[in-house]
Amino acid sequence: MLTFLRTLSFTALVALFLASSVQAAPHNNDVAGLTNAQRFARGLGPAPPKRRFNPSRVGVPRSAPSNIPNPEGVIEIHTGSINGPLVGWVGDSDNIVGTHSNAPRFRYTQPGVAGSLVEIIRTSNNRRLCATADTSADRVIGPGSFRHLESDVCNNGFTTAANSQPVATGSDFGETTIFSIDSSTGAITVQWVNQGSTKPNTIPVRINGRLHYTGDPTAYQNDEQETVTVVYLKFNVE
Repeated sequence: MLTFLRTLSFTALVALFLASSVQAAPHNNDVAGLTNAQRFARGLGPAPPKRRFNPSRVGVPRSAPSNIPNPEGVIEIHTGSINGPLVGWVGDSDNIVGTHSNAPRFRYTQPGVAGSLVEIIRTSNNRRLCATADTSADRVIGPGSFRHLESDVCNNGFTTAANSQPVATGSDFGETTIFSIDSSTGAITVQWVNQGSTKPNTIPVRINGRLHYTGDPTAYQNDEQETVTVVYLKFNVE
């Protein structure tokens, strides 16, 4: 009889313990809105983070600003790289402008397709920035050739289509739709089309304070016996 009572008492205690444990266990709905201080007061651990660490998102750059449909500004000339030392600004002729206050302002229209060739237009008179060849022979530049082109603002109304061969501008031959502008960095690349439709690597250079283009800076320097420095053009929106 005594053994039976002991067994019954032990069974009752176990049942009572299980019932109290179930009653004390918090439901998710009861603690979902608790602060960490309230959780600690109830003997609970801190709440899990709402946004867990994702290593794939570390170092992700922010998007570039939205493109301005018709940017206006000045064209800087740098050496070394697009962010290298500033040595001047593009002017109305091949002469490099030495002060910002004298730098002419230009504009261009953002192309529908990034990287497409565009015209750069002088804001005060709507004339196009262009590259010109002084002679028929200069219309072809490239590796191994000392031939060069000059930066200029062409006569009013002069314009050429993208991928057009040189067109007479009076005594010179010119092209206007030859510029590609990176809207996020302002970097300008130039693509001249030779007479005969070949497309040489068109390199901006500085020589005696003037802005020219050539397909071979070394050959150009050897022919001129003057220092020829590769430069980088940057459209600075202002």
